[in-house]
Amino acid sequence: MTNQSIRLAAAAASILALSLPPRQTSAENPAQGQGSGVYVVQMGDAPAVAYTGGIRGYRATKPSKAQKLDPNAPDVVAYASYLDSRHDAALAAAGGGRKLYGYRYAFNGFAAELTEVQAAKLA
Repeated sequence: MTNQSIRLAAAAASILALSLPPRQTSAENPAQGQGSGVYVVQMGDAPAVAYTGGIRGYRATKPSKAQKLDPNAPDVVAYASYLDSRHDAALAAAGGGRKLYGYRYAFNGFAAELTEVQAAKLA
């Protein structure tokens, strides 16, 4: 693993706010805070198209030169599931939020509705 890979893996997540206005959360869930917005969270692990190995139990998924990633290949399915579990763990550590979409193949991250407090915890 290169020093750059280690630094990327050490970074918990970076957050990019989409240009959607914050909105008030519903009264049914006051624990979520005053307002929420949609965020795209980039995680530190490599996406499937760039993963060269290094995590125990998960074989490399980076395709060979001139090959395409096969999202149905068993190693890709296993690694994508690992990435999903890391997304879910990050959301839980931030106090929740609503995951809208998971990205695993060309980008490792997820889109989620978060409060400003949850987004700050992820950052």
